[in-house]
Amino acid sequence: MLNKPIGSAQPQQRTTELIPITEHNGKSAVNARDLHAFLGNKREFATWIKDRIRQYDFVEGVDYVSFDEIVKRETGATTRTEYALTVNMAKELSMVEGNEQGKRARRYFIGREEQAIRLLEQEKKQLADKTAKQLQPQLVSQCAQMIANGIAQLVETALCQHGASIQALLPPPPPPPLPPPHVSPEYIPKQVFNTLEASEYLKLSRSHLYKLVHFKKIPYYKSPGGKFTYFNRSELDDWMLYRRVATNVEIEARAATFIVAGRKNKAIAKNQKKCSKTKHFLN
Repeated sequence: MLNKPIGSAQPQQRTTELIPITEHNGKSAVNARDLHAFLGNKREFATWIKDRIRQYDFVEGVDYVSFDEIVKRETGATTRTEYALTVNMAKELSMVEGNEQGKRARRYFIGREEQAIRLLEQEKKQLADKTAKQLQPQLVSQCAQMIANGIAQLVETALCQHGASIQALLPPPPPPPLPPPHVSPEYIPKQVFNTLEASEYLKLSRSHLYKLVHFKKIPYYKSPGGKFTYFNRSELDDWMLYRRVATNVEIEARAATFIVAGRKNKAIAKNQKKCSKTKHFLN
């Protein structure tokens, strides 16, 4: 079951709650039924969520988790399937809904993510400050002891080897560098991506990748039956490097070549015209 909404312990930083964000298995989650009700979609909930999962290739265990919940009635109880969505999936469903409620929901989820990031950064800073205060006396004591031991060792060496060269008092040379870690020859980089892996590789949102596929602006493949979409890694690399922008040095070199060629062609034309006149005069 979904636990109580996240963020109730910080009322001074709480965003107006349009759709509850709860915890499910230790992670932030949105109840799909709550999102469906807020978006105002007229379709039956079960049909709506199943079509959205199939249409946009959402993966169970990654984007959502489904579970059965017992609902008590006046005359008994029934079991219905619930869906705990990640915040990213909830944002995508809000965006593709294509209405004003979808825009409000997307802005709301973005605001809640930013709020959670700020709270996390504050907690990290407080923990770091607390740890530094606790470790500072211990570190100072250890450094002082190391310095004292080093000075005592240098003095003892100098007294035992009086008259030796300064080189003998220098610390020993550092050990040779360790060999690079062994890389298994069996490792082969993955060459075929699904939609989620391709969006992460290209650093694009999945919704933007869907648009590129829909308008055929990026190379892709369909599985037998056309249910799943796949991408070739080398083709994605070529697509990212399709349009190369010349440097200023290259642009200046091209301009200089164009000017020199123009002057040369102009001189040739002038000489041809002069030869033509001379030939005409001799005739």
